[in-house]
Amino acid sequence: MKFYVYAGHAPLGQEPLGTADRCIWTDLKTPAGARRRASRLFPQGFSLYRFTNFYNNATFVKVGP
Repeated sequence: MKFYVYAGHAPLGQEPLGTADRCIWTDLKTPAGARRRASRLFPQGFSLYRFTNFYNNATFVKVGP
């Protein structure tokens, strides 16, 4: 599964620009594992999405807070 995570709770498409405080993971197998990793990296809060095509927002599904 592929996951996209960034710091904060802004809706997808309105997150801050730049490369800081965001990650794309392609090596994780479950949403639970992605949530655990995200909570360690972003203890102040994060938004976590699963996706199939990074360039199409319609393929993103929110799986974390």
